[in-house]
Amino acid sequence: MAGVLLLVLGMAACSDSDDPQAAGPEESSSPEPAEPAVCPVTGEAIPKGIKVTRPAVAIKIENSPEARPQSGLEKADLVYEELVEGGITRFMAIFHCGESSKVGPIRSARFDDPQLALPFTRVLGFSGANSIVERELKKNKLVALDEENGGQAFFRDPLGSTDVHSLFSNTEKVRARAPKKLEAPEQIFEFGDLAGALARLSPELRAVVQATVLDGLTTREAAQLLGIPSGTVKTRMMRARAQLREELT
Repeated sequence: MAGVLLLVLGMAACSDSDDPQAAGPEESSSPEPAEPAVCPVTGEAIPKGIKVTRPAVAIKIENSPEARPQSGLEKADLVYEELVEGGITRFMAIFHCGESSKVGPIRSARFDDPQLALPFTRVLGFSGANSIVERELKKNKLVALDEENGGQAFFRDPLGSTDVHSLFSNTEKVRARAPKKLEAPEQIFEFGDLAGALARLSPELRAVVQATVLDGLTTREAAQLLGIPSGTVKTRMMRARAQLREELT
């Protein structure tokens, strides 16, 4: 974890007496870890008013066309895209320094979710799960929060709707329902100068990264936006990845 560990050793003063008991006892203080200088998940500056000692939370978010545009993804520290049944994907968004008063639409948990969440948090917000997934969450000691036990951390928009795409949550209220003993995530990534590396890409490579990664467009959508074949989008993305990997590792 980023930060500095300080250890203060108290030294007992020497006495003029030869009696070894004449000197007072040694005093020492336990090392106190300093707070990280940056957000441990992103490597970015800590936003004003954010306590980096707080735990992170993970939220499952829908990614079907009917659910777009999603809410709150841009506020997350980290977003995983999971492949689920039928070739569709869903997101797991990790919020630590980031927070959102409305994130969703929220969908169900999956068997692999503990493996994705646990490097950062034990708190998972979702909208239900089958019995096999529920056992896996319990086995891995996740704090499983949904509409039934999450209280005001979950809400419907529009109010009263039962549509599968209408469930949202508030990350701060989800975090408030987590056990107080949970710790903040540790820094597990090495951070490089991503902004500089992106700026050094050629304009055509940077445009593809912007469209497919930052804007979240599919290959076909990016091709239509940029006016180039889908194969060219894929080729340029491969070149961009290779250059970024070389600069950041």
